[in-house]
Amino acid sequence: MPTTYEEFLKGNFLCNPKFLIQSYFFEYIDSVEMYEEFVRAVYGLLCEQILNKDEKKSENVCMETGKKAQKVFDSLFIKQDSAELPSKVKYTEYFRLVEHKLNDELQPMPYVESTNSRHDVFLQEFMPSYNRKTDEFVNAELSKYTISIEPALLFLFFLFAFDSSTGRYDISHMPNPSKELKRFFAKYSDPLQVMDYTMYREWHRVVEDLPNKDISYRLNSSDSRNKIQFGILNMIYIMREIAGKNDTKINENIESIKNIINDSDEISDSDIDRFLIDVQKICISLSKNKEIKTQKNGKFFTKELENDIMDIGIYEDLPLEIIYKKKRKPRVLL
Repeated sequence: MPTTYEEFLKGNFLCNPKFLIQSYFFEYIDSVEMYEEFVRAVYGLLCEQILNKDEKKSENVCMETGKKAQKVFDSLFIKQDSAELPSKVKYTEYFRLVEHKLNDELQPMPYVESTNSRHDVFLQEFMPSYNRKTDEFVNAELSKYTISIEPALLFLFFLFAFDSSTGRYDISHMPNPSKELKRFFAKYSDPLQVMDYTMYREWHRVVEDLPNKDISYRLNSSDSRNKIQFGILNMIYIMREIAGKNDTKINENIESIKNIINDSDEISDSDIDRFLIDVQKICISLSKNKEIKTQKNGKFFTKELENDIMDIGIYEDLPLEIIYKKKRKPRVLL
């Protein structure tokens, strides 16, 4: 491997057996069974090439080289009935103990990147508008303000779709996922995939310009509705539209939230408690992991959106938290 930047730029390290073998492992070996087959194949090839101890040395291979090759071979392979086998594999028991401890104590968590980096802000500010009727992005109409609701919804769906048993995203449990949501998670099922411009663009295709009058957007033109307005109920409307359309339980919780907003000018603590319960039930309906809950850190307020629908807001420095619970203790994700 290169040790300097200049060596890296030359790229000579790409054309050597070590790198090619490592590339093969990464690309093709993805199961224990395949690894075992590969080891057996390598063992067979090496046995054909290395001289047996009882054979005379080859004219093309000196004795010293043959001894070194045999020594390396013996260090990599050992017979199953060898008396040395117990001492050779003893260390693997410690790895098994560590693995058992980790599986017992830790629960895999969905991976979520921060949206505060300059790279992410750039991606959000220069995202073209999406027109659902024509299924195309209009490059002439770029965002002139920072987008924060779209990535927030994306991260929520990462949480909802994460399957801790497989470590991947799965939306098969959702009541009624849209075709765009299915297409998105079919393409981005690995939590460690890079969150680049293409991923953001595909997510905007899922949540922008939805044909639902309850959803409020900042209107950029008469032909499309883009850039989601902030409001917790507005976000829930989008969640329902793309993952739980016509779901009875979600609709009941939404009606309860609407009643809380419309019944009073100021939201009381008891109203907030009821509101949080409804939000939590909606999240549970959409989540693979049902052990999640909501928690408030600040004050809520009512606000009117551009579509004249009243909604609930919360101050930026005191956010509403969606908590992804472990078996024993809850852990805050967002």
